[in-house]
Amino acid sequence: MFSVDANLRRHKARRRHTPPSVRSRNWEMVVKATERRWNLRG
Repeated sequence: MFSVDANLRRHKARRRHTPPSVRSRNWEMVVKATERRWNLRG
């Protein structure tokens, strides 16, 4: 299982220049895609 905290830290460091609204929208898309993957897996 991957560490969510480490993932978020890396994500923030990479996209520090991006506005928070864009960041949260991208994050929501990632979460939805991940949920879909887990639901398909089963």
